Amino acid sequence: MRYVMQMPEGRCTGTQAVPTLTLQDVADLANVQRAVVSMWRNRPMVRGRFLPFPDPIATAGGLERFSRDEIVGWLRDTGRGNNGEAALDAPALSVPAGAPLEDLVTLLCLRTHSGEELSGTTPEERDDLARGIDPHDEFMLREVRAAEGGAGALEFVDELVEAAFGGGDALARLERGRLGR
Repeated sequence: MRYVMQMPEGRCTGTQAVPTLTLQDVADLANVQRAVVSMWRNRPMVRGRFLPFPDPIATAGGLERFSRDEIVGWLRDTGRGNNGEAALDAPALSVPAGAPLEDLVTLLCLRTHSGEELSGTTPEERDDLARGIDPHDEFMLREVRAAEGGAGALEFVDELVEAAFGGGDALARLERGRLGR
């Protein structure tokens, strides 16, 4: 029996890529050392059951990437790791590929100061939010206009805020994560 989560349309949901985690992200999520995750990959038997580690779905920058949802399901099914809140914490670790740290910090500031979800917003709507917060362009407006706010980045920022204990914790998680390493 092979552990595989079926995803609609291959490995994509709609037009957006499936959120992914690197092996270091998996280690951070499970609250274990990176070497432990490598050991898990080589030991498919868990308490007498065959539950192999999920296969990577992509490679980017020389790093294998794994479906976030498959990893969360595998951690739940195997009981491995030291984080009972893995399903809640996972969205904060699945940074969209190619998203610049500075842009995510800018979008996080906009999300935190406006209190509005950014997913599904247009650049014009984000500009309006920023102008409402920073009408004289003293600390945010220009940065929001320049930020690459693709759908993946917007969704990530919303999920990061939901997983965090406030804006400060969200920023700390972002800086401790893949982009900050």
